[in-house]
Amino acid sequence: MSIADTTATPDGDARPPRDPDVDGLVPPARRGSGLVVAALVVAVLLAGWASTALRPTVVDRGGASGAARQVDDGQVLVGVALARGGAGPVTVASVADVPGAHVLGAWVAPAGGPPGTDMAPDGLFTVDGPVPVPGLPVGAAPAVPAPVPAGTDSWLVILWEVTDCAAVQSLGVDGPQVRLGTVLGPVTETLPAIAAPGLGADCDAGS
Repeated sequence: MSIADTTATPDGDARPPRDPDVDGLVPPARRGSGLVVAALVVAVLLAGWASTALRPTVVDRGGASGAARQVDDGQVLVGVALARGGAGPVTVASVADVPGAHVLGAWVAPAGGPPGTDMAPDGLFTVDGPVPVPGLPVGAAPAVPAPVPAGTDSWLVILWEVTDCAAVQSLGVDGPQVRLGTVLGPVTETLPAIAAPGLGADCDAGS
């Protein structure tokens, strides 16, 4: 190769001249491809945010108010404040058993006190309060399956039968699972530990 067949670069390196025939085989750079990829990434991120924001929920991630009382030998009534969120109507379809206890009945009850105070439903958690009958409403509280009203404070009230106190006392930080009926189909969430029967179970009494 002669000196005339080479091209000097600013760094002083000698490189062969560009061949037009070879250049024709290289596809031209697509300037719009980078923009398309960026738009797709943004769309995926927005879809993920929307699916999370619109997903129906009744669990307060920041912590929830609760109450409990023992209503009979081995039976515990507990309540937990609900925090309805997401899109569309939400119905509490069922509450799952936990190790050492099973659900006798559940109700969606209006909270007591002014809105936003998360006060327990009136009368249910007093010493001489009524004992709910599974499957029947308790005052203004319909039995599950029941809708969670929009624009008002509600509690999920659960009547448990404790069969193994040691198992109930060792449940840890997770409560029972609740199954919801939503416009997006069935949704399962884990309630706070306060919704489990451990708070109100009188294990010293031999339950």
